[in-house]
Amino acid sequence: MNSRVSPAEWRWLAVVSLLIMALSSLPVVAGFAAQTPEMIFNGTVIDRQDFAVHLASMQRGLQGEWEYSLLFTTEPSNAKPVKLAYITLGHIARWLHLDLVLTYHIGRWVFGFGVLAMIYRLMAMTFKPLLLRRIGFLLAATASGLGWLMLAIDWLPDPQIWPVDFWLIDMYTLFSLATFPHFAAVALLILTMAISYLNFIETGKVGYWVLTAIAGVLIIPIQPFSVAIGDLIAGGAVIASWRKQGKVRLVELMALTGLIAAQAPLLWLNARAFTTGTTWQNFAAQHIMLSPPPIYYLLGIGILGPMAAWGGYIAWRRRNLAGVMALCWTVGALILCYAPLRLQRRFSVNLTVPLGLLAAMALGLGFLPWLSKHQQWKRWGSLLMLLVVVVASPSSLYLSAGNALYASGQPAPIFDPASLVRAVDWLGEHAGPDDALLASTRSGLLVPPRTGLRTYVGHPIETLDYTQKDEQVKAFFRKDGMTMVERMRFLSECGCDWVIFGPYEGGEDEAFDPGSLSVLQLEYQEQGIRLYRIIQNVGAVYSQPSFYMRDADLRWEKELEL
Repeated sequence: MNSRVSPAEWRWLAVVSLLIMALSSLPVVAGFAAQTPEMIFNGTVIDRQDFAVHLASMQRGLQGEWEYSLLFTTEPSNAKPVKLAYITLGHIARWLHLDLVLTYHIGRWVFGFGVLAMIYRLMAMTFKPLLLRRIGFLLAATASGLGWLMLAIDWLPDPQIWPVDFWLIDMYTLFSLATFPHFAAVALLILTMAISYLNFIETGKVGYWVLTAIAGVLIIPIQPFSVAIGDLIAGGAVIASWRKQGKVRLVELMALTGLIAAQAPLLWLNARAFTTGTTWQNFAAQHIMLSPPPIYYLLGIGILGPMAAWGGYIAWRRRNLAGVMALCWTVGALILCYAPLRLQRRFSVNLTVPLGLLAAMALGLGFLPWLSKHQQWKRWGSLLMLLVVVVASPSSLYLSAGNALYASGQPAPIFDPASLVRAVDWLGEHAGPDDALLASTRSGLLVPPRTGLRTYVGHPIETLDYTQKDEQVKAFFRKDGMTMVERMRFLSECGCDWVIFGPYEGGEDEAFDPGSLSVLQLEYQEQGIRLYRIIQNVGAVYSQPSFYMRDADLRWEKELEL
């Protein structure tokens, strides 16, 4: 397997990778460019909710911790050694005195370049012609589905489900590079497993097996379920070897078994972390990510699908080692996407990589030979292959350009009033390390990433009983949402130490001002935003009517009438 990459290829790769990473960062740049002294950009355009969780994890590292406790809920949870990728980034930010958001995006770029380099390395192991290496790389790195076409013709298989091109981050390389550094880190390790295990199969050198095993073990603290894809790829390499050699070698089966055995202790520890402690058990129970109907995957794969099927046929017929491995990766991942598991769609991780490889194989070993038989088309071969890349990528381009345009308009979901940001930062400086804040879901999303403090509600998965809590908070801040008795009881049971009243709590005309409650002590006030400390023993206080409200004789009588 001739996989030598020339210096000229590395230079080409460096330039193209820089362009790809710049494209992935276009929305973030637009967001920061649109920031004003009055409105602060949060740091991301795509999936702000999970971005907030990752920054909250980094806060743990910034505080010198190596374990994570659930910060978007007030139920007590023991800290666990999970989310270590972001905790490590938090430590790096602490060591280098860097801003968390800056550290986050530096991590995204560093791992992103690593992923792109490994994709090209895999293509170099598969193809000797320079054109096929580059086409395979571009398809794997930038291809997407037919979501752009579905939007253009205003058609969806299910009106309730958007095209996966625009929300299933795991599946697309460019989408994942634009969003989360831990996705890039996992992709880098999965590709390391693929390349190292192919080299082990080819050469029999134990060092390649060791590198594969190390990469697999390193995946587990970052995103444990993704190691299944790495193992699937290794199994695919064994099947590819059988197809090429015509027999199964015992050493390869033993190596695959050893690979899984090396991961077992960490997988057991990770499973134990989520099955001990009621809070973590409840979190795991509501962490469900099912796949959409199969037609969404077919449309999300787009033109890569038929080309990859053709390439898979060619790889199997020609007994191509990397091609058969990519075929097994693709088929196995799609099967896992509908296995009876809670995290179905997460197994689509990096699926455009094997699809891009197989599509390039179809173009190079199927399309070009056919084209060479037609002299009038032969000279257009390279241009037509490049056209395939262009046709496969509109959703990716739309995602970057569209989100950049969206961010430039300073939309409320990704921008926060500077007055609210200052209030939250003040709370981070004056609250106790274990304090929790009662706030609307929107304000709550801002608190853990900026302060490391807990919030009552803020994230659909990390907040236990999210829907119920969201409704409770809305009722608390709505004038007719609760009686005073219910409000006092709620304050005594919610596990919070502070209450905020800002634009997302008091934005309605019929909002309830919590400052009228005698159990709240005003600690901060600026530009209409107030922070109240909940006095101790609120549970005892709420049983005494005279303490329900300040200056409340008349209002208390009205409350009794209710």
